[in-house]
Amino acid sequence: KQILLEPFDNYAEVDKYIEKYSDGTIFLVCGKSFEKMRFYFHLQELKEKGLEIVRFSDFHPNPSYDSVVAGVEKFRKKHSGLILAAGGGSALDVAKCIKLYSGKLPHEIKLLAMPTTAGTGSEATKFAVIYRDGEKQSVTDENIIPDAVLFDPSVLDYLPMYHRKAAMLDALCHGIESFWSVNSTEESQALSEKAITEKSIMPQRMTDKTDLKFNFIVSSSIFVFIANPLELFSSFILPKKYGEFRLYNPPTINNGLRFSSLPLISLFRTFSISSN
Repeated sequence: KQILLEPFDNYAEVDKYIEKYSDGTIFLVCGKSFEKMRFYFHLQELKEKGLEIVRFSDFHPNPSYDSVVAGVEKFRKKHSGLILAAGGGSALDVAKCIKLYSGKLPHEIKLLAMPTTAGTGSEATKFAVIYRDGEKQSVTDENIIPDAVLFDPSVLDYLPMYHRKAAMLDALCHGIESFWSVNSTEESQALSEKAITEKSIMPQRMTDKTDLKFNFIVSSSIFVFIANPLELFSSFILPKKYGEFRLYNPPTINNGLRFSSLPLISLFRTFSISSN
C-alpha cells in the first residue's frame, strides 16, 4: 500500500522514511528547478548530518531512452535502497524506469515521489513514458508505482503562472476522464467531481485580460459538466486569438452523445500554451 507523507514538523515523517530505507544514501532524480524549493534545502541539511546524496539530472522534458540508460548506469555504480524523485512527470517517469531496470528486485528499492506540479498523476500510476528514436514508448509495470509520496503544497509557490495554468488544466482533464471512465465507481466519481469542482484548482491572481478569458473558459467548462454531463462540451468556446472566439464541436458517436476526451485534452493544452 502506498504511503502518503506530509511536510509538517519540518518534514519529520519524510526524515523517518529516509532513515528507514536509505541505508545512508539516496539516489535523487530531479531537475534544476528543484534547487529553489524548501525541501531541497532540507535535504542539504540532512547531507550535512551525514546523508549521502547521489544526484541524477541528465534528462529533459519528454525523457529519452538514452537518459534512462544513463540513469541506470549511475545508479548501479552507487547502489541505494531509496530513490527520491522530485519534479514533474518527466522526473518521476525517469525514476520509475531506473528502478525497473536497475537489476535489483523491486522490494530491494523504495521509490519516494515528490511531485512539484499538479496534474501529471505519475506519482499514482504504474505507467512511465519515455522516447526512443523520437517514438513515444509506454512502460507498464506494477512495481514502478511509487512506494511513498510526499505532497508538499509549498512547491506550487515556485511555479510560474503559465505552468500553474497548464498543471491545473491537466488535473481538470484527469478529473473529467476519470468521471466518465467505463471503469469508474461511485467512489471514484465522487472524487472526480470534487477534483473538477474544487475552487482551489482555479489559478489565483487572475489580473490581465488573458487570465480573465482563461478563467471564463475553465469556469464555463465546469458549468457545462455539472449542468449536463451527457452533453459534455457539445459546444466548447475556445479563443483562437486574443479577442477572437470560435466554437469547437467534438465528434458525435453512437447515439448522438458527444464523448471524445482526446480533442478536449488537446484543446486544454493548446489554450494553456496560447494564453501564456
